[in-house]
Amino acid sequence: NAGKSCGFCIFNNVMVGVAHAQAVYGLDKVAILDFDVHHGNGDEDLSWCDPTRLYASSHELGIWPGTGEWSGCDGLHGQILSCPLPPCSGSEAFRSAWRSTLLPAVRAFEPQAIFLSAGFDAHVNDPLASLTCTEADFEW
Repeated sequence: NAGKSCGFCIFNNVMVGVAHAQAVYGLDKVAILDFDVHHGNGDEDLSWCDPTRLYASSHELGIWPGTGEWSGCDGLHGQILSCPLPPCSGSEAFRSAWRSTLLPAVRAFEPQAIFLSAGFDAHVNDPLASLTCTEADFEW
């Protein structure tokens, strides 16, 4: 979150990259796509009031950090999209969230750059959560 370190990183590398790209290259619209098993509360917080940033997230419902339980479109400008997946969800739910909700919104937003928060901890073999995605889902 703004002003407070939280999570598995001291610095939010994606949002540092977004801020740099917008300041240095003058990008008017960027999209942050987040498929980490944990909700990206920092990415969401830093994008909430900014109409130049679309944040789209799929994540497991009900785990740390305890945010992202709502589903749909929100944010001050309707540019925050959240698709929480029930525990034990796999390929079908993951791909459906991206195919039917998140990617169409990204396309409609027409970003000049796309940033990925690519947490591969939604993998079936990751012991910290219970999503069951596979390598093929991340490649897809």
